[in-house]
Amino acid sequence: MRHIPEWSRFPTFSSYLNYKDADELKQSGQYDLALEEYKQADQEAPFNALLRLGWGDTYELQNKYIDALGVYLETALMWPLLYSLWY
Repeated sequence: MRHIPEWSRFPTFSSYLNYKDADELKQSGQYDLALEEYKQADQEAPFNALLRLGWGDTYELQNKYIDALGVYLETALMWPLLYSLWY
């Protein structure tokens, strides 16, 4: 796993599956279910910035900007050198 950036690693297959399920649910407009999947994935992959960006984006799609900001800020503090978090 050395070639995979640390901020995008999924330590378990189930965390990756939860992330993929969350993305599919988000794309189909099932935001509440997507949030549940992102939160489940975060239990096993708490340092994964990809899933946290998807989690925050789901909040934004629901116009829950304060919740999104909380997720983004927490992630930015974990990964201060990850430029995409500062857009």
